[in-house]
Amino acid sequence: MSQTKYNNKHRVFDQEKIMKIKHSTTIIFTLLLLAGTAVQARGDDHDRQRDRGYDTGTPMHYNYATAKKILRELYYRESNGRYSDYNRTIYCNCPILYRGRHMAGADFEECGYEIYKNPSRAYRIEWEHIVPAYNLGSQRRCWQKGGRRNCSRNDPIFSVMEGDMHNLQPSIGEVNEARSHYRYADAGLEPYQFGACDAVVDHKLRIMQPPESIRGIIARTYLYMYSKYNLAMSKKEARMYEIWDKSYPPTGWECHRNREIEKIQGNDNPFITRACSGRSRSPREHGRSH
Repeated sequence: MSQTKYNNKHRVFDQEKIMKIKHSTTIIFTLLLLAGTAVQARGDDHDRQRDRGYDTGTPMHYNYATAKKILRELYYRESNGRYSDYNRTIYCNCPILYRGRHMAGADFEECGYEIYKNPSRAYRIEWEHIVPAYNLGSQRRCWQKGGRRNCSRNDPIFSVMEGDMHNLQPSIGEVNEARSHYRYADAGLEPYQFGACDAVVDHKLRIMQPPESIRGIIARTYLYMYSKYNLAMSKKEARMYEIWDKSYPPTGWECHRNREIEKIQGNDNPFITRACSGRSRSPREHGRSH
């Protein structure tokens, strides 16, 4: 066989081999694309199934950034009003200090707060999600594809949950940081971290033990959020919040705050409304149990 025929034969063979490789690659790519689409569809279906029970009756929705601005203005307006004594941080009951209309920190001297580890966060007032943003979004498709930021930008229902003002409370930033997304519990822990503040965070147990004075508002916030947004709550946790709800009735400030947020957001927290009016409620009224 001449060298020319040999080269032509192998050139044809190589071209056929290349075409087979391209064909195989196309098939593999198509299968991967279909598999990815199926996984995403399952994820989207999971979100839709969970959201089916979501109460869409929130006439006015504000995202988290806007909700914080509105709440800061509300607290400033109330700082010189009837409930000025309640213009305090959620966990440590420290009076909020103002510089003009801006929240400038907390009065540590008045409440006996002591910085634990993070001075830069301690001097800031932050808006704490009582039901953590992690609980609201970690099982959603958007969170798995890009975390909280992606959910805030691209998931309208998460944005509603994240900006729900009934779930936001002013907190000393350091305490907010320490709490992270830990669950609440009554574990018989002795306060030691934040001076005279009765809140305790146990990083090994991954819990926060809140002061008794705020267990009622925490309970009514959890029952509201899990009911409104069709979230799953364990029977043990639901029972704890039912007990806290009944054992720690709302203050005048909690009732007033609920009404003011209703004027802005368009809906109340019915667990607070009923507690303030003295009406009883069924223990099954909160969200799903598992």
